[in-house]
Amino acid sequence: MIPFESTRKMMTSIHKSREGNVRAYVKGAGSEIVARSKTILWKDKVVTLTGELSMKILAQIDDFARDAYRVIALAVRDLPGESDKYDSASVETELTFVGLVAILDPPRRDVAQAVMKARRAGIKIVMMTGDHVLTAEAIARRVGIITSSDSLVMSCEKLHERTDKDLRDVLSIPELVFARVTPEQKLRIVRIFREKGETVAVTGDGVNDAPALLEADIGIAMGITGTDVARESADMVLLDDNFASIVGGVEVGRSVFDNLKKFIVYVFSHNWAELMTFIVFVLFQTPLPLAVVGVLAIDLLLEILPSISLTMEPPEPGIMERPPRSRTSRLFDIKTLARSFYVGALTGIVAILWCFTVWRDSGWSLGTSTVTDNDAYLKGTTVVLVAIMAGQLGNFFATRTNIRSSFAMSIRANKWLLPSLAAELAILLAIVYVPFMQSVFGSRPLEPVEWLYLFSFAPVVLLLEEARKHVVRTVLLPAPPMHVPPPVPIAIPAPKYTPMKAARRAPFVQIGSPVVVLSPFPQDVRAALPLAVGVAEQSGSKIVVASTKALSGREREFLANAGIPAEHIKLETTKGVKEMRSASQAVKRYADRVGAEMIVVPVRSSIFASRGARKRASWISELSERRVVLVSAPKEQKATIEPIRRLLIPVLDEFHPEVFALAGALTSSARIPDVDVVAAKVIKIPQTIPLYSTYRPESLVDAEHEMSFLKSVSGLPVLRRLTPRILLVRDVSRDLVEFAEQRRADLILLRGDWAESRRGFLTEKERRIAATTHTSVLVLLPPAKRLR
Repeated sequence: MIPFESTRKMMTSIHKSREGNVRAYVKGAGSEIVARSKTILWKDKVVTLTGELSMKILAQIDDFARDAYRVIALAVRDLPGESDKYDSASVETELTFVGLVAILDPPRRDVAQAVMKARRAGIKIVMMTGDHVLTAEAIARRVGIITSSDSLVMSCEKLHERTDKDLRDVLSIPELVFARVTPEQKLRIVRIFREKGETVAVTGDGVNDAPALLEADIGIAMGITGTDVARESADMVLLDDNFASIVGGVEVGRSVFDNLKKFIVYVFSHNWAELMTFIVFVLFQTPLPLAVVGVLAIDLLLEILPSISLTMEPPEPGIMERPPRSRTSRLFDIKTLARSFYVGALTGIVAILWCFTVWRDSGWSLGTSTVTDNDAYLKGTTVVLVAIMAGQLGNFFATRTNIRSSFAMSIRANKWLLPSLAAELAILLAIVYVPFMQSVFGSRPLEPVEWLYLFSFAPVVLLLEEARKHVVRTVLLPAPPMHVPPPVPIAIPAPKYTPMKAARRAPFVQIGSPVVVLSPFPQDVRAALPLAVGVAEQSGSKIVVASTKALSGREREFLANAGIPAEHIKLETTKGVKEMRSASQAVKRYADRVGAEMIVVPVRSSIFASRGARKRASWISELSERRVVLVSAPKEQKATIEPIRRLLIPVLDEFHPEVFALAGALTSSARIPDVDVVAAKVIKIPQTIPLYSTYRPESLVDAEHEMSFLKSVSGLPVLRRLTPRILLVRDVSRDLVEFAEQRRADLILLRGDWAESRRGFLTEKERRIAATTHTSVLVLLPPAKRLR
């Protein structure tokens, strides 16, 4: 056995048969195996590996990699049996290439959401992998590590050429993927990140990851697939090998830190209130408003359970949208001290003033050091005790959150909340009314109306804290950064670059199969071109316009300004009735040849609205093995090619992932920045629909009362202002068409069905929408049968 090494990127096992023949079996990176191969097993024959065959193999490897497959190349070599020693230099050369193994290892379903959550929390995720560059990029896009043009995918060769100074600049790029990296390069990246002052966490499972795990601030190893070396080198081991567990751990860590600060604020508040009584006693020479035994009752009996229950609070809403805290931040800081001081001082002052009122009724006046009536004195100290607990009740509910409103937290979220308050109140009532406790704590009973007056101070404290937190949220704290995760890809690889600034578009890189626009009859293709450009830009594809007539000047100018390669194919079709069918057959042959997976067809709106569409549009069925997009022009067509600014997605019966995937592709390029989602009834949103990532509809639908709360989302990036809304409608066709006109939607997205071709590819509800709207209609027809 010649073991795997990251420098060779391959491993070999040597076997001897019973006949004495010795054969080496080699597996490893495709480019390395091809480079070391001299022959190839081609059509059951061993032939010379020519340059042309090598290019075909490498092209196939790239194709697999673009689809996120991990590719292993296989090769063999017959060896002389008399050798006693086999090494890499003598064995792994002049190989016979056998084939490729493509392994699909899809990310877990919750990884994309975990990545999005981490990025919202201000955590930068850098991918370092030994996979092929294209595989790494495809996976990174699929899980949301790469979402914009501010990204870079770098191979080990290019990384080796960079100096440490250059690499420091590279590591400042927001979205980074390093492919085919060696252990030394991983260690180098981690060290430079730490030199930049970053807190670095590294995940790994292999022996080669050990140096980086040791160098990182937090080394995280896989507990299931990880090697012993990796686990020994790490600070933390994931028992489920799930990236989402790391993000969950960050959320729990932030929650624990927050809860400890809440505990400190709550406990120090009553300490400040107690201190106020002693300050008044010393400065104004008054009787002591709170006896020492009262202080012990608060600290050791009354406040124990509520303060502990605060440490059990669930994570505060929005906790993962805050930026990471500084390394220098402490649990007990000036902000915590100030917050507890103003609440505690206010509570103490109110308690003392109420105590003075009770004493004054017995004949006491300020400046007198004693109260002649002992019962009145003890009742005053009891009032202070109860008043402090009343203020702490309001402070208790206010302290449940540090930034968000306390009213956003359900009482049922913390099961220890009410029991701890009930126990506190029971102890307080016992101290005030049980004779034995009265003798121990020097208390006197209070009238019910006095309890009412004293505990009316609790909502005052709560409202004051709510006002303070509102000022903090709206004035003092900056708006949290918005990270827009990637859309779901449409069966073709995501783009290498997605523009973020209108003034500087990233260069177009063609990595996907062409997007074909088919116009076999004299119909204007202007409605289809903006759609084709949006899909092509997202998928890194060129545009091929197949029509029987040449493009007009406006159409050529529009494609030229889009910055996407485009070409025109003139269709030679049969005249008469069979013209459209012959055109579609020609396009089908072209799509088969170039591997095009999407065909955009501009049609008349009557195709969708009438029942007799099958006879007039039967030629479309020739393309049923491809993903077909039928788009109609608006009824009031303009002379210029208007860009699409707003999409409308009606959800009539169920959510269709294909429609949302297409909308994600169109909106990801920022050419089509806005989208509305309209629900015709209360429908549960499945996890496969990327509403949470691409559209962010903050609206809520109450399943019990069938109500919809309409809200806009603001604060998104300048050129990608998604203002999504979800609206519950009753009369589907009328309300939806009216809503489209109010929102000035440019395009309504519907999912068609080949089985409905005799009725315009649409159901009855969708046909009514297409018949009454003045907006362009897009009908997505998924492949009728799987491509081979």
